[in-house]
Amino acid sequence: MRSFKTLSPPQSLVKTQQWLATAIRTLDDTQRQIADTEASKYLTQSDFLNSKERLNIYISDYWPRCLDSLEDDFPYLKRWLGDQKFRTMMTSYMDIYPSRSFTLTHLPQDLISYLNTHYTNPDKDMVTELASIEWAQLLASFSPKKKAFSPKKYHSNSSVLHQKKLHLQPHITLLSLSHDWLTWMAKKSTKKPAATHLYIAIFQHDDSYETYTLNKGTYLILNHLKTGYPLHLAIETTLKKLNQSESDELEKTVKTLFEDATRLQWFYESQ
Repeated sequence: MRSFKTLSPPQSLVKTQQWLATAIRTLDDTQRQIADTEASKYLTQSDFLNSKERLNIYISDYWPRCLDSLEDDFPYLKRWLGDQKFRTMMTSYMDIYPSRSFTLTHLPQDLISYLNTHYTNPDKDMVTELASIEWAQLLASFSPKKKAFSPKKYHSNSSVLHQKKLHLQPHITLLSLSHDWLTWMAKKSTKKPAATHLYIAIFQHDDSYETYTLNKGTYLILNHLKTGYPLHLAIETTLKKLNQSESDELEKTVKTLFEDATRLQWFYESQ
């Protein structure tokens, strides 16, 4: 079999790509002036446009396209913040966390980190929760799905199953919310959502996403599984964190949870 040597791109191409990426994405006035001055070194002029004008075409297309994409991906966050505040915040986000992917799908991948470290307005907790829901919906839609776990082979030996490490599919996000954002979204309201503790899982279903309501106990068990606990230890650790009422509720719902999770193919095993 013939082997092919992987060739590295020419350094001149790498340098041009790095320069163009910086020139297009920067909001710093000094860097913008430097890019304008250097444009003729990297971009040829045409019969109608000089190098600086050609660069400005790339710049004028990049920012509106990215902001439009983020508006499409976060319609509820836009509703909460308002059009201008949303675009101002997202411009700041892209300035600090510029695109690192060839696709706009991944553009918001650092948004939660941005909100946690750079967003300082009084509604920070609300904005972060709402953004987390919409990012989880996006993540569910495009994340890969691993071969699902099947419990059939353990029917004759359930004790082995209890020792298994069941991992959650990459497309599943578990969220603990302090406000009822789901009702707020459905009502198309601009008023503050009702304060309530809500546990949910957002997951992939038929190339889109679904939402599954959890209680505190089932939420904790799934979180422990996600961090690598075997099933028996996830349950034991969770029970220690619950009061009697919460434990009673878990006892009533845990069987249904695992039946649903298996049916929805939430789990996979390590190979």
